Amino acid sequence: PLLLGSLNAHGGHLGLNQAMCFLLQDLCQHTRSYDELLRAGVLPAAIAIARQWIGDNEVLRCLTRRRRRLPDPTPHPPPLLPHLQVLEAALSVLRCLASFAPDCIDDFVGAEGPNLVIEAMSRHAEPASLQDSCVSLLWSVSLRLHYANGFASMGSFQLAIHRLSAPRYLREVALQHQLCGLLWSLSLRPDHARMLCSPAWISVLAAAMRHHPSQPKLQEYGCAVLANLLALGGASAQGVSAQLLPAALKRCGVLRLVARAMRAEYAGSRAPAALLAEGSAVLSRAAACRGLLAELLACGAPPLLLSLLEAPLPSTPSSRPRMPDAPPPPPLPPPPPVEVPPTSPLYGAPPPVAPPPGTPTPTAAA
Repeated sequence: PLLLGSLNAHGGHLGLNQAMCFLLQDLCQHTRSYDELLRAGVLPAAIAIARQWIGDNEVLRCLTRRRRRLPDPTPHPPPLLPHLQVLEAALSVLRCLASFAPDCIDDFVGAEGPNLVIEAMSRHAEPASLQDSCVSLLWSVSLRLHYANGFASMGSFQLAIHRLSAPRYLREVALQHQLCGLLWSLSLRPDHARMLCSPAWISVLAAAMRHHPSQPKLQEYGCAVLANLLALGGASAQGVSAQLLPAALKRCGVLRLVARAMRAEYAGSRAPAALLAEGSAVLSRAAACRGLLAELLACGAPPLLLSLLEAPLPSTPSSRPRMPDAPPPPPLPPPPPVEVPPTSPLYGAPPPVAPPPGTPTPTAAA
């Protein structure tokens, strides 16, 4: 509270904001008392700092043009500008709060936090650690599926995410891991999954899987996204994804990447059970698309699935949410009961004959 009070009194002082953000960042990374930080008002303070020092990237453009004219001989990147250091530290604080105290996500969304994050991604392409914090924040927000509707359809969000498939971002393992996790959470909703069926989004996912074959968790998230998209293609009544998705998967060679991830060894052992389960879901659902049968045969899917049958997965299923397969057709109604016609006198027992008049009944005879 004393720190936040000094910030209210001297909010425009860059050095104070920088020291404040660095201290809050250390507190968030080395403590588990997030409730106390939230009660002290760290969340709105970090949002206000990020909004105040988000700045403009015109200075960065000038520095970039200057570096292009006079290339720096040192391999180390140039130091960040002070306002970018403050912005990155504030986003790191928000990332820790959203990850370890998810109850604050409602307040973060209410303060238009996702729009602030997307604006920071759009304005500042560097450093990659800033993009990493932004993608992680959006992933935490998208886990509340109803909040993803607010930013998933924004053009600025799509441009910022598509830019992360550039070579300078593909080298960042943590960033690509957060990106695949964000795409997985978006693929759980049918309306967002239809957006991900386009070739542009499939190429972003395929680039992350192709450049990091030794990361099992990243490969698992990538396979989970593809399994959800293929399930949507089978369950979509409009059939939109059924037309776009097979062509995009063949163009990017995604099924080969899935088969490679399932065959690979990680730390001297075979792929984790969760990765094998998601990869098997991708291959089995792809078999329902006629346009992908040749790709399945080319990547060796039949012998791969056969080897999994011979060495079955552990009985503990993966707890990862997944879009269900296409619903089975409704059962046929039971056949109507067959009416047995009465026995004909010609082929069955003779019909009963009435006794002649005056014959005593058994009771009267007794």
